[in-house]
Amino acid sequence: HYEAIQKDPTYSRFFHWGTKNLYTLYEPQGLVPVKNLASSVFPEHARFTRPGYQDHVELKPHRCWSCNHQSCNLLTIKTGPYAGFKGEEPDYEIMVAFGSLTGNLDADAAITLCDQVDRLGLEANETGWLLAWVMECFEKGYLTSKDTDGLQMTWGNVAAVREMMGKIARREGFGNLLAEGLARASQTVGGKAAECAVYIKKGHAPRGHDHRARWYEILDYATSNTGTIETGGISAPEKLGLPAFTDPFSPEQIPYFLAKTKGGGLFLDSLVMCVWCAGRFFPILTNLVNAATGWDMTVEEALGMGMRVSNLLRCFNVRHGITPEVEYPSARYGSAPVDGPVKGKNIMDHWEEMLDRYYEVMGWDRKTGKPLPETLRSQGLDYAIAELWGPSA
Repeated sequence: HYEAIQKDPTYSRFFHWGTKNLYTLYEPQGLVPVKNLASSVFPEHARFTRPGYQDHVELKPHRCWSCNHQSCNLLTIKTGPYAGFKGEEPDYEIMVAFGSLTGNLDADAAITLCDQVDRLGLEANETGWLLAWVMECFEKGYLTSKDTDGLQMTWGNVAAVREMMGKIARREGFGNLLAEGLARASQTVGGKAAECAVYIKKGHAPRGHDHRARWYEILDYATSNTGTIETGGISAPEKLGLPAFTDPFSPEQIPYFLAKTKGGGLFLDSLVMCVWCAGRFFPILTNLVNAATGWDMTVEEALGMGMRVSNLLRCFNVRHGITPEVEYPSARYGSAPVDGPVKGKNIMDHWEEMLDRYYEVMGWDRKTGKPLPETLRSQGLDYAIAELWGPSA
């Protein structure tokens, strides 16, 4: 099993670089978010990958226990204005937050900002989208230096970003509003500024991708029960006995495969395992679990376990007021890219159709979002039926 994973070409890249290679992998696909989704093209992407900065930094392995994956390192910058800086080597998404998303072209500066956001206890993706929104609003005049406590929140202004993050962490001045998160802050400012914000209407910003080029992930994100993607991506469904996934922009295929492969992501998460080590090898992962436990779990049973988790999460969220009305992207998040390889493709032209299909395959009521009684029974969750549907269901 170990040899099979090691020989996989995709895994090999992550083994040596971690997620740092994603900038180069994603940019040609239109997946790198640039300046709050003003663009999907980022010619400077290579400088933010490990090959782009490794010549002037020192890397020391700092891996998870008993893992030989080479993604985690302690980093020291050896030259330039940030010489002597020591910190964790960032991953792709946090580098996006302080690179392309906020218009910064200096990889070393981004590395230091990644360290700062961690030390301040802020969530990097939400912070990146929040700052990018402020910068676009500043550029367009929806916010001025009077609003931002005198800070010139222009694209790539590292010093202003550094100071604003401190204000957010301390809830100081304009930072007090921004500390509420992007959805609330943008809605409070209102007007045209609100139209620029990128978030799911449940209230949180996405991960560090331009999901307009990856429709299955934006649908997964919007319908997820966990605040991030839940399925983890449609990867080799044929290994799960499903037909091949052939069209990444198909409003018919995407919701079907997303629902049918959902159990795999949640099974992996329930094992508290790293997706980069085993996430693409679900049949192998099931065998490894059996070897460790003495069980004889099949792939179908493992997927079923993940589906039970999904439906239980859904029951909890519906009971606490999460309904289909909030399973939509904001206007900017659901907009069509203006450039790049997926220019003009607009998921919102198909959103209702995709939600209908997804709810149908998941066995959820389209109006309320509740798992149907027969769905809960099929998952062995009979005890949850009365909670959602009443004692007579």
